[in-house]
Amino acid sequence: MKVLSQQLPFALAVLLITGCAEKEHVDETIDVISNLTLSDDIRKTKYNVNRPGVVFDGNGHTIDGICNTDCIGLSINASNVTVRNLTISRFDGGVSILPGVTGVKFENVTVTDNVNHGIFVNVGVSDFSCDHCDISDNGSMGVYFEYNSFGNSITNSRVANNGYRDKDTGDWIENLKAGDKDQREGIAIDASQGNLISNTLFTGNALTGITMYKNCGERGIRRDLGANHNTVSDSTFHDGIHIASRQDKDLSKWTCVDPYVLDNRYITDEAEYNVIENVTLVGNAKIHIQDDNNTVRSVTGGSIIVSSTVRTALNLPISGTEVANNSSNVADLSSTNNARQ
Repeated sequence: MKVLSQQLPFALAVLLITGCAEKEHVDETIDVISNLTLSDDIRKTKYNVNRPGVVFDGNGHTIDGICNTDCIGLSINASNVTVRNLTISRFDGGVSILPGVTGVKFENVTVTDNVNHGIFVNVGVSDFSCDHCDISDNGSMGVYFEYNSFGNSITNSRVANNGYRDKDTGDWIENLKAGDKDQREGIAIDASQGNLISNTLFTGNALTGITMYKNCGERGIRRDLGANHNTVSDSTFHDGIHIASRQDKDLSKWTCVDPYVLDNRYITDEAEYNVIENVTLVGNAKIHIQDDNNTVRSVTGGSIIVSSTVRTALNLPISGTEVANNSSNVADLSSTNNARQ
């Protein structure tokens, strides 16, 4: 785990650790309105792409924010944009793809060491692809797929060591507490559908490698669909996958729009028709399935768990789940008697 004083200028390291009121902003914002190729590393500057079809070529260089407030390194509000050969580092958030944008392509892009998220894929974004990307050491989730985004992909990439930042102090620590200091995952698929994650290495992410779930509406926006019809294939996990990860999570202190179904603490999660195939689990990594109609096949190593305490308490055993042709240990199928092997 990183030591801030070795990674950031002293003033910013102290700021993030102590949570003091001082804020660090970028010095410049550049609007990209035509193809751009960098000729050098850029510091304390953020970029906004608002013109469709633009190619932003980092040419092997870095945009280095050295900021913690109101500074998304790269914001994309136009379709069919290509970003390649670029490193985005030390911003409040690395990348935001704005609502409804389609066809954005990342090629050989590194998003690392940002205070909060790495890449935020917003509402309704489609056909975003990230090929040969390195998404690592971001304080919150590495990639977040927001609700109603669909048809996006992460391929031939690495997602590592994300989700360890204490939200209150800014410190990077390995064992965060629950609640406001919760750990985050490598990739969060929140009510987003039809996405592909393939040939990607997941390692060291705080919560797990991938979560699939439906947000309970804690910010007042109801999700109509769950995290459905996603595929994870040909990838290696040192941390794991959690399908319907909010199913057994105590949400009593959250302001959920969806109704509680048990003990005023639990909400029905939705993550169905997802396929996990040709995956390698390393060490104690596991795939945990807590909703119906998911398929797990040709998994090597680790363990596969099909179980939900809440679903069992509601007498709604998990059904339609296929677990086949795996060398992994399969556990807790007895509590979900409709799962198939």
